[in-house]
Amino acid sequence: MLRRRHKKSRGGCLECKRRHVKRECGYATPGPSSARLSPGVSSHGRSTSPGDAQMLDANISQAATPSLAVTPACSSSPQPTSCSNISDPPAPAAEGVLNMAHMELVIHLITDHRLFTLSDHVGELRHGVEYALRKGLEAPYLLHQLLAFSARHLAFVHPERAGSLKHLADTLQTRAVSLFNMSDWSQRVDRSNCVEILLFSVALGHHLLADMLAKRPGGLEGFVAHCTQCMDTQRGIYTVAKSAWPLLLETDLAPSLNWSKGFTSRRPKGDDCDGVLDLVDRSPSLTEDDKQACRTAINYLQVGLDAIPLDQEATEGNPYQMLFSWTMLVPQEFTRLVADRRPEAIVVLAYYAMLLYHGRFMWQVQDAGAYIMGLIVDYLPPEWHPWLEHPREWISC
Repeated sequence: MLRRRHKKSRGGCLECKRRHVKRECGYATPGPSSARLSPGVSSHGRSTSPGDAQMLDANISQAATPSLAVTPACSSSPQPTSCSNISDPPAPAAEGVLNMAHMELVIHLITDHRLFTLSDHVGELRHGVEYALRKGLEAPYLLHQLLAFSARHLAFVHPERAGSLKHLADTLQTRAVSLFNMSDWSQRVDRSNCVEILLFSVALGHHLLADMLAKRPGGLEGFVAHCTQCMDTQRGIYTVAKSAWPLLLETDLAPSLNWSKGFTSRRPKGDDCDGVLDLVDRSPSLTEDDKQACRTAINYLQVGLDAIPLDQEATEGNPYQMLFSWTMLVPQEFTRLVADRRPEAIVVLAYYAMLLYHGRFMWQVQDAGAYIMGLIVDYLPPEWHPWLEHPREWISC
């Protein structure tokens, strides 16, 4: 008797077919197209000043719940190395298979100290990264984000592999945010998880800023959209850790946090921003709340400019930290003014471009300062150009 021919399924995952895995396929199911970070804070904002800094790199204004849109974890083409879930245990048939892509990212994290050049001194030290990796074993969302940022930096180091590495970075970041949202952080931030949450927010913040500065949308409108999303998201994720500040001071991170607090609590001393302060004070169209928000953003910029060394003399911590912190420190009201492309706020943004120009030797920054200044000069009418003279002289734009 002839046996009936078996009809094979054509809808399964190729990787699972190759491995003869009879379980739920982790390769065929795409990751979420977006993830929402919901710290559960109030929707109203309030302005802060440098003296109010209370946590991490600074005190965070109360922020509206941000939305972080990231690339889906898997593309339509089969890429099992990029799409595999590193937090899942391997199938029995694959116990001897080592994911070399992820191993490369771990090694790069440990051996290349240039990743966190915009962080404070703890982020630059090898033992700081190793400490974060050990914490990542307890918090998979942290481990995924650390590897995501490692892939993002490798894309810069190896431009010939930039496409695949950026895809891997997006994949891991998507998974990190998803795991973070599925964790119990919103109900319980305590000694058991406050360090992991802080390290996650720092790593994600660095990743978001690097992506923002690397984008070239072709016009100020596109850049402003990326910039304000980065500001809102950074403010939101740092707010998550704000309530844990007293607990964090009891951890190994206390020296770094105290240094960061002292840095961002400094009062501005220089006169680089006097021109834009005068513009804001004279503006007939800004409300007093708007002006205060602009002054707060400007004061932080001056603190950052004050810290830039005039020569190669040794400095404590990282004098370029404000390049990273500023997008997180600015009040929510200022972010709204930038989103509305108010000319006064755009002039303030030009001074941030000047601060970025000082850090052009860093991999995250490069020519971003000159690029942003060029967008601003092209966007603002000629009558606003006199207010741009000082930053343009620095950038030679």
